Formats: sequence, structure tokens, C-alpha cells
Amino acid sequence: MSLHKNLSKAPLKSLVAPLDVPSVPLEGFSTLASFSWINSPEVPTLAIPGDPPKWIEPQLPLRLPQDQGTRYIDHTGDQCEKANVSRLMPLFQSVEHCAPSFDFKELNLICNRNNLRNLLRWIEGRPKKDFRIDLHLVNDNNTLVMLQYEIEFTEYVSLGQFRGYGDNFRKKTVRFPSAQVKHNRVVTYRFGQFRVLMTHKVEAHVENRDYDDNLESLMSSLSVQDATENTTKSKIVGPDSLPVRRTADKVKEYEFIEIKTMAQRKPVDWAEFYPQIYLSQTKLLYAALHSRGEFVTIDKYKTDDLKLVEYKKSMEKSLGQLVEFLRRLVTSLKAVGNGPWALVCVEGNMTLHDSTDATLPDVILSKF
Repeated sequence: MSLHKNLSKAPLKSLVAPLDVPSVPLEGFSTLASFSWINSPEVPTLAIPGDPPKWIEPQLPLRLPQDQGTRYIDHTGDQCEKANVSRLMPLFQSVEHCAPSFDFKELNLICNRNNLRNLLRWIEGRPKKDFRIDLHLVNDNNTLVMLQYEIEFTEYVSLGQFRGYGDNFRKKTVRFPSAQVKHNRVVTYRFGQFRVLMTHKVEAHVENRDYDDNLESLMSSLSVQDATENTTKSKIVGPDSLPVRRTADKVKEYEFIEIKTMAQRKPVDWAEFYPQIYLSQTKLLYAALHSRGEFVTIDKYKTDDLKLVEYKKSMEKSLGQLVEFLRRLVTSLKAVGNGPWALVCVEGNMTLHDSTDATLPDVILSKF
């Protein structure tokens, strides 16, 4: 398999990052919905709204082995493939439950955070890896839908393959509510001319006693058996939907944490990390520092700290370039046919291709 599966061999066009454009801030940010996955291997099932995992302060020093075994590259993609549904279904079903009056027709861009981070790295001339983003135009060509593409959803890390200590560190410091795994938030905001609906993974939230008391009461009745046998049907019904377990009436706001693990000798790579926390407006970043797997300190940053202003300015400059790139991209798509299409970035070169993949399912298109 490759990034070019089901794509035209010859690109429709090559794309370049725009230069010398005004900076653009992120505005009007709000949380719309959330979902987690029920911890059941038999039937991929959503918990809506999802409950975020809690940060558990570790005792230091803490020695951990290197990450090993099977790890997820894209958990949502994996679960949706198992259920034979579009990877957009968790987003649409969670919004339908948490914000039933939300008007999808007002959107200009639907994506996940990883899509935007990959595009921003490319715009800044520092792509982390080759990537592909599948594209659809819907809503009378007014809404661009971006879908994450992965060659594989999981990878196996064998003895001798170094992938760091991050997974094992999170196992020690993050506790999920009973029966739930992999919490995701759905947010909406604007940058430039684009009103955006975006999903992103949540790693942890800061402990709050009131929240924890409510959560323990709420989750006491949610067992794995309840989650798999006592699900409720979504308003989006049919073979393209996922079973849903309702966990609360409303989605709540929390102080979320982004967790990074790194060698003690390395400085925090704000050029890499800041776009991630900015796009999701994550309030805290915890940098866990280790020496060959022995964690000795955790540096905790408030991401609205004035010391990070220079990174915010750089981010908004790149965001202005992203807005112009997306504007040009939509114009190009309208001129080259009905789609779907794909963006493919290989060794820093971005090309646009026709795709023979299926169009979005009717259950999603009907929302526009």
C-alpha cells in the first residue's frame, strides 16, 4: 500500500505555499461536542458526550521501559473501518447529540487537527513526514471536507525499535473513566473567511473535585456490558452509523492538558508544539523530562503565558498563509471536476490528484 492508492498517477497540479500574506488570528472558539470510544473489541461504540481522562500526578523519579507492542496511529480510523462506516460518523453523530440545532451549512471547512498541523508544517517548510489528505467539496461547493489518510492504522513496535517512552508514561499518569477510551473533542471557530469544524484528541484534564464526584456518580452505572448491549440509536440511522451510549445531557468544558515526553537534555520544541495547542486552545502543556527512561521532572506551562507571545505571532502568520492556501485550493477544486481528490505531500512537494475513492455517504451529504 502507498499514499497514492486509488489516485491518478499524474497529478492535476503542483501546489506551493503562499507568501507575504497578512497574519490571521483564530477567533470565536467554542466546544460543540465530544465523544469517546467504549472499551469493547466486539462492536465499535461511541460514548457521547465523552468524558475526558484525568491527570494523575506521578511520584518522581519514575523509571519506565521503552514503548513496545501494538500502538495506534489512528484509533478513530481503525474503529470506523471495523464498523464499515465513514470516519466522519463520530463527528457528525456527536454534534447531532450534543448540539442538535447546529447548522452544518454554515461551515467552510471540516477537518481534524492533524490535517491542519500537517499543512502548517508544509507551509513553514518543515514537513515532519510524507502525508495525504483526502478532499471532498459539499454544500454546493461551499464546504471543504478533509479526511485523514493513513496507510496503516496501527504499528507494532518490536524490541530494538525505539519509539520513546510516551505511551508508557501516559499509562502511569492518565486515568480514563470506566469503560471509555480515546477521548475526542469537536470544536468550532473561525480563521479568515473559513468557519471551521474540527476534531482533536484529548490526552488529559486537570483534576477537579466537583467534576470527579459527578463523574463517579455518572459512570457507576456504565459497565462494559451496558455499553455494548444497552446502546441508544442515533438519529443518524442505517448501515452507515455507529451505536451510541449517552453519558450525559451536555458537553462540559475542562482544563485540558497536552502531554509531551522528551529527553532531559532537549529544550521544548515550541515551533512543533505550539500549533497543536493553539488550534485546540489547550490551556496546559506538561513536558515530562527523562534520562534514558527515568523521569525526573515535569515542566508545566500555561499556554497563554506572555512568554509564548512570539510563538503566537508566528502561528498567526502561518495561519494567514494557510487561509490563502485553502482559498486557492478550493478555487482549484471547483475548476477540475466533481471529486473526490487528494493532497499528497512527498519529500516536501505537494500535489493534487484525482481519486477513485467513494464519495461521502448520503447520510452525511443530507446534512447540507
